Amino acid sequence: MAPAQEHMFDEEPLPEAAVFDCDFVINVLHENEDFHDECAGFAGRLFDQGVGIVYSSLVRVDFWQGWRHAVKQKGLPLEIGGEPIRVRDTAKQREEWYQLGDDYLKLFLSLYDRYEVGSDHACSIGQSSSWGATILVPTTLVC
Repeated sequence: MAPAQEHMFDEEPLPEAAVFDCDFVINVLHENEDFHDECAGFAGRLFDQGVGIVYSSLVRVDFWQGWRHAVKQKGLPLEIGGEPIRVRDTAKQREEWYQLGDDYLKLFLSLYDRYEVGSDHACSIGQSSSWGATILVPTTLVC
């Protein structure tokens, strides 16, 4: 396999396809994350220009760990959480957080022309997928 190409968020032109990893997606979806503005802005550019998205089938597992950490540290994003969850049963609260996060992830990914790479076809870091996707590196955050 040929090595993947790295690009910055502000480079032009955008590639034909980009890889979404869990950290990027959490930064897009959780407005209290440190790089939310940069990642959300870039995700919007990708959407506006019809860039194809590639992600691993394991993104939902990885997403849950990152989502749980973000929610524990910074709360639920207002746009999906509304009022704070007032559940005393921590297991039920985790289930509620997971369901909200999972629904939010599915909705977000559904916006793009996307290709899911199964775990048996997953790429190593620095390697491109069979679709020739490009790994993008933001100007302020190295993934």
